[in-house]
Amino acid sequence: MLKITVKNLYSKKNQIPYDYNYLDLCPLKNISRPIEGITELLTGKRMSYSNYYIFMNQNETCNLMCIKNFTSEEIEKYTWLIHRKYSATYYLDQLPSGY
Repeated sequence: MLKITVKNLYSKKNQIPYDYNYLDLCPLKNISRPIEGITELLTGKRMSYSNYYIFMNQNETCNLMCIKNFTSEEIEKYTWLIHRKYSATYYLDQLPSGY
């Protein structure tokens, strides 16, 4: 089983990064952070755990992570991030695996 980590939300349009947990999509099961080097701490490129896991050599269909009803304030926050082209990079075993 491999745990997928994610770096901050970043945008080429805006210079301010946001923590991945800023979105509050689904409650995190593991609140601790992965081990980081000094460069990640100094540059603000912090890693966070996500709720995604990958199991090797197993056929698996989609799993429902959580059900959430969004408030109008949350929808405005997500819309603001989308218009400013924020995205996140997912890492699998410390290697970039998706955007």
